[in-house]
Amino acid sequence: MRETAGKGISGTIAGQVVRAGKRSWLTCDLPAGLVNTGMTEIYVQIGDQYAGRILLADSLKPTTESLIKFLRQRRVKHLILLTGDNLKNAQQTVASLNLDDVKAGLLPADKLKIMENYRQIAHRQKHQVMFVGDGVNDAPVLASADVSAAMGQGGAAAAIELADIVLLKDQPQQLQQVFELADKTKKIVWENIGLALIIKFALLLLGAFGLATLWEAVFADVGVTLLAVFNALRLQWQRSA
Repeated sequence: MRETAGKGISGTIAGQVVRAGKRSWLTCDLPAGLVNTGMTEIYVQIGDQYAGRILLADSLKPTTESLIKFLRQRRVKHLILLTGDNLKNAQQTVASLNLDDVKAGLLPADKLKIMENYRQIAHRQKHQVMFVGDGVNDAPVLASADVSAAMGQGGAAAAIELADIVLLKDQPQQLQQVFELADKTKKIVWENIGLALIIKFALLLLGAFGLATLWEAVFADVGVTLLAVFNALRLQWQRSA
C-alpha cells in the first residue's frame, strides 16, 4: 500500500492495481452523469475500470454549539474552520455555527500556511492562536500553533503526540473545562504571589524594628511555602468534589 500525499492511496490486490482517492487522481474514464453530492467523495479504481465511490459526511458533536457560544463569551476574536473536505460539505456541517470563516479543500501544507499567517497577525495584536484537530493531516498545524488540542479516543497517534492538550472523551465541551481550569490556576498563582509578598514584606518591617524573632523568620520562609502549596491543592479538591 502506498500513499500519495493529498491525492489518495494505491496498492495491488489479486494482481490488480487499486486506487482510492480524489476524482482527479484516477486514470480511468468515469461514468457520465456523476452528481456532486456535496459530501466528501472517495473514488475507487480497480485496474483500468471505475469501481465506484465512497461518500462521507461529518456530523457535529452535541456539545459543539454550546462550546462556540462559550468561546464567543470569552471574546475569542476569530473562529475558523480549516478542513480538507470540499467547501459545500464544510458549509453544510457548520451552517448552524457562528464561525468567522471556513476554508475547505486544504492539504496539510495549506493548513500550516494559513495557521502561520494567522499567528503573525495575532502576535502583532498581542494575541495567541489555538488549533483543535484529530487527524494525521493536522499534525503539522498542531505543532505550529501556540496552543493545540487533540481528541484522545478517535485522534491519530501523531496528533495526540504533538498536541499540548488531549481531550480524553472526544467531547468539544471539555475545552470549556480547560479554559475554566486555566482561569482558576491563574487566579491561584496570583493569590500565592500576593500572599508571599505581603507576609514577607510585613515580617521585613517587623525585623527592621526588632520585633521579629527566629520563629517568624522560619514562618516567612517555610510557612509561606506550605500556605502556597495548600492553596494550590484547592484545584484538586474542587475537581474531586
